[in-house]
Order: sequence, then structure tokens, then C-alpha cells
Amino acid sequence: MRRKHSIITVFTVIMLVAYILPIVILDPLFQANIRQEITDEYEKLLTDSIEGIAESIEFRIALYEKLFAILSTDSELYLQLTASYSHYVDQWETLHAIRDRYAYIFDHYPGVQDFRIYHVNPELLEDGKWLWKLKGRSLNGETDEEWFQ
Repeated sequence: MRRKHSIITVFTVIMLVAYILPIVILDPLFQANIRQEITDEYEKLLTDSIEGIAESIEFRIALYEKLFAILSTDSELYLQLTASYSHYVDQWETLHAIRDRYAYIFDHYPGVQDFRIYHVNPELLEDGKWLWKLKGRSLNGETDEEWFQ
């Protein structure tokens, strides 16, 4: 009986030394390592996300600068917006010409969700989609007239 008891004791001690003690000693080290890995991965994810957002913003700025350059140097658009219109048909043809000329913007520039051309020509119509007259509408906390100035 004594021998049986000592075998169980020896087995328990061996189990304690071989399995349980390393777990108790090494567990905090493993947890610290895992915690550091998670922190590093999270920081990398945040950095990559911020860089992606910055690239997206830079792309949109370049896109809007290019569109502004296209619109500001379009002499035909200037002539159409400042022309005198006596007939509704002439206005309608002008509107369709502008739409046809700038319809590619939505196809080639997926970041553009809305596109408006404001004008002050009292003889030219306002279609509510592309051509707009200044009427004091609210636009980002100010009126469209304030924004236009």
C-alpha cells in the first residue's frame, strides 16, 4: 500500500513539474507576447487605413482640380452660359449640349456623385440637375449666393 501511495505521489510530482509548472511560469510570458502581437496588428491596421483614406482624399482633390480646370477653360460653356436666349427651344438645346458634353464625368470619375453648374444668366433655364440659378438656397450652412461669391 505504501508503494502504491508513493507511485501516485511520484506521478503527481512529475505531472506538476512536467506540465503544470511550465504553464504557470510561461503563461504570463505567452499572454504578454500575444497581447503585443494583437497591439502591433491593430496599429498596422490603423496605419494602413489612415494611409488609404489619405490617398483617397488626395485622389479626390486631384480629380476636382482637374474638373475645375476642364470647366474653367471651356470657352464653349462660357458662351452658352452668357448667351441671350429668346426661345425656349434654344435653351433646351443648350441644356442638352451641356449634358452631352459633360455626361462622361459620372462614367469616368466614380467619386463624383453630384455635378452642378451655377449661372447668373436670367434668360437661361434652370433644370434642377445640372444647371442652377442662384436663388439663396442653403448650401453647406450658407446660401448658394454667398458660396458663389
